[in-house]
Amino acid sequence: GYRHFNDSDLTSGRLECRIDRSFDFSLAHLRSRDQRNAAGASTEAVLALDRRDSSLNDRSAIDYRQAITDLKVGFNHRQSHYRGTLSHRQSDQNGKYENPSYGNIQQNLDLLNGRFEISNLPARDSTFDYLAGVELTNGKYSSLYITPYRKQASAAIFTQVTKRLNSLSATVGGRLQSVSDTMENGFEATANLTAFDLGITQSFGELDVFARADQTFRFATLDEQSSSGTALKPQHGEGLELGLRASNFSSRIFAIWNKDEILFDANDTSQSIFGSNINVDKTRRLGADFDLTISPLPGTDVISKISYVDTKINAGSFSGSQIPGVSKMQANMTVNTKLSDSFKMNLSHRWYSSAYAITDYENDLGKHNSYTTTAASITFVQPEWLFGLSVKNLFDVTHDSYVYDSYGTLKRTPAEPTSFWLTFKYTPE
Repeated sequence: GYRHFNDSDLTSGRLECRIDRSFDFSLAHLRSRDQRNAAGASTEAVLALDRRDSSLNDRSAIDYRQAITDLKVGFNHRQSHYRGTLSHRQSDQNGKYENPSYGNIQQNLDLLNGRFEISNLPARDSTFDYLAGVELTNGKYSSLYITPYRKQASAAIFTQVTKRLNSLSATVGGRLQSVSDTMENGFEATANLTAFDLGITQSFGELDVFARADQTFRFATLDEQSSSGTALKPQHGEGLELGLRASNFSSRIFAIWNKDEILFDANDTSQSIFGSNINVDKTRRLGADFDLTISPLPGTDVISKISYVDTKINAGSFSGSQIPGVSKMQANMTVNTKLSDSFKMNLSHRWYSSAYAITDYENDLGKHNSYTTTAASITFVQPEWLFGLSVKNLFDVTHDSYVYDSYGTLKRTPAEPTSFWLTFKYTPE
């Protein structure tokens, strides 16, 4: 690998029971465990001497366990489909830093989510589709700095309707959500949030022209929220997009304006010595992307995508700066080949342009970390089972998973070297 003291032993398994009769039922349970040593971030001076080395203070050993249980039940009644979902997620992360002054690593999350929705059954001549539902979430989170725990509860109602008239279709959707946070110190914060979207599509033969406008929100998650008595504000966004879509290509231009965007600042220690989440007053993103799929040979698809985004902070202390950590341009090409009825092969190549370091809100440390990376996989599929081999970072390209600004000093976390993944899946019929 690139660096000393970096390895991972990851195991996971998933068991699912499914019944498809006059109703559908599934119960799935997933467990995973990742025992890893992490080298952490290193200064440029350290990496220039030996990329395998790292700053002693940032090295850590972590044992991460996760269990997820999903229960789904659905049935049809007259012209409607009803579906209920109950999901429970529990994760525990324990470990320590080599630097004793950093303390131990301890994070625990327990999250329960329930969702019920109703939708119309698809019909060939239907000109009207609808979806409506409710969602309830309750969770708690604790860490070395957060004891006994903080809690978050939310309730939401949502709906979406689509009306088609010949070659024209319109979609309208909305979501109302109430979120309540109770911090470990007794501080409480509540927010009532609204989102909507409006989309119109006009078809000209096989070509669709579409436009969409939306209002979105994002609230701080359990591990993001502030405990200081001044809660992070919910992030509110407005977006517009206009595009073309056909069977083998799509293209769009878009604009997104956010208010109180929730971002991370490693130099803000109001929440912990490792940094804090902050609200950035106003931001905007202007961009475009283009997708094209061609089939040069029988059984082979080549999928190409190019995207561009220009970002800017429009208000507050960092007004005029670009949003750090965002690559202005990205491109990828994926080749999917069906070698036979059983063998499939995938090759994916991605390129990222350089970006300002995470938390470099002043944009005064220059742009960094432009790189390409390649992944490959081969899959053998039978009616009841699947076996796969994949290789990530195929050519062992030296790059960073991220670069951040630590009080005016660049610190890097080298990305993983070449890694191999084996997958086995068995589904009895």
